[in-house]
Amino acid sequence: MKIRIEQKSDYNNTYEFVAKITSDTDRALFIEKLKANPCFDKNLSALCERDGKVLAYALMMPVYSELNKLKGVYLSSVRVSSDVAGQGIGVKLIKYLISNAVKLGYKYILAVGNNEYYTKLGFGVCKNEDIVPPFSGVPKNNFLAYEVDGFSLAELLGKIIYPKEYLDIRW
Repeated sequence: MKIRIEQKSDYNNTYEFVAKITSDTDRALFIEKLKANPCFDKNLSALCERDGKVLAYALMMPVYSELNKLKGVYLSSVRVSSDVAGQGIGVKLIKYLISNAVKLGYKYILAVGNNEYYTKLGFGVCKNEDIVPPFSGVPKNNFLAYEVDGFSLAELLGKIIYPKEYLDIRW
């Protein structure tokens, strides 16, 4: 198994993988729209493969605070094939992207998901009331944050600006 940065030549395979895993072409199309956004950073889109077959995929998208423009990322998608679920591939993929985000200078990582799962990766429940998820209906303890190297979310001023594609989410 190999974890690596997604290349443009992988896009069709990634699209097919996400559409199959989610049984939802809308989610796969959403990811394609994110990758077309000018703020997309190819170093934050990774996959795990074996023998040329995609087993897992994850994507982080750059975000920033409105007033002081502090850069972070939002963990937009993590998908793991049911064939390899429970084998730690999702964790390895997320750790790989966290490492890339830190190397690129991002100060924080936001995510929506199972808080028990993400706390094992160093995330905590986002307690800064000014920071909200990119879409409504998320329970408070499922909106999580990872603070990089002593950075505190209290340093963020203003709301978080997410890529415009999040304004159109309908699922």
